[in-house]
Amino acid sequence: MSDHTKVLVDDVFEGDVGTNFQMTLKDAGVIIDISGATTKKFIFSRGPGGTPLVVDAEFVTDGLDGQLDYDTVAGDINNAGLWSWQAKIVSVASTWYSEIVKFRVQETLSEA
Repeated sequence: MSDHTKVLVDDVFEGDVGTNFQMTLKDAGVIIDISGATTKKFIFSRGPGGTPLVVDAEFVTDGLDGQLDYDTVAGDINNAGLWSWQAKIVSVASTWYSEIVKFRVQETLSEA
């Protein structure tokens, strides 16, 4: 799988809750029908040496459009730095991954 698109990953800050990560899966520029997926995951790498964060992604509509999304919750985005993000799709017949997308999590000022 290649030629993905990403939405709303340019303005991510430590501690963000409700930030939407959305990916459209394509192969050679053609949208992939993922409506038959039995498992849909986003894998986030929390910077160098960080523990992977694996979350359940959801169809934006019905999967025919190749779109998945996830809204962050408290504790997901817990440190600044360079992060990586990838989709994992499992169907009855196969398992595949998207390309890895890199994004930067910005620091926030301490309130203490």
